[in-house]
Amino acid sequence: MFMKRWLIIIILCGLLTACTGQAPSVALSTQLYRDPSGIYALPYPDGWSYSVDVDSNTVTFRPADISPEQDALFVKVFAAPTIHFSGDEASQETNAILEDFLADTFGDSAYEIYSSEETKVDRQPALILDIAEPLEDGYMSGRMVLVYMRGYAVGIAGSGSKEAWDAFLPTFKKMISEVEFFPEQ
Repeated sequence: MFMKRWLIIIILCGLLTACTGQAPSVALSTQLYRDPSGIYALPYPDGWSYSVDVDSNTVTFRPADISPEQDALFVKVFAAPTIHFSGDEASQETNAILEDFLADTFGDSAYEIYSSEETKVDRQPALILDIAEPLEDGYMSGRMVLVYMRGYAVGIAGSGSKEAWDAFLPTFKKMISEVEFFPEQ
């Protein structure tokens, strides 16, 4: 009887230890992309490059060996000041700006939002939207993070083939957890 109790305790401890294992941490580059207007700083993965589109206030990150024409893995960030700082007008303005960013990023694609949650990103309120878009031979998957800051609208979107996105998602989450915002005081 005494031996059975110890055996059960050892098995339970083993199961609890196995269930609390964490995913391996994802290493990001020590390089930060610093937004020229000073709104944010974002770490990005080693082996990635970025291109800036000043006209649309966006920066797009891609693996260095992928051309922009390929329908492949990317992270795109948009940040712009808003005219209104609080209230309904600010919410409406921010929503309109971020809707334009999403349309610019995903075009006329038939993506669907299959999951959403409210969160905080660097102490700022944010909305996370997980998306999928059917393709001929699979799915494109991705995530949009819409950040609402006093005086700014920020959108961070990432997408890729389902396989590539699933492998990249821990890195994307790490990027989001380490982004820094510098809102107006």
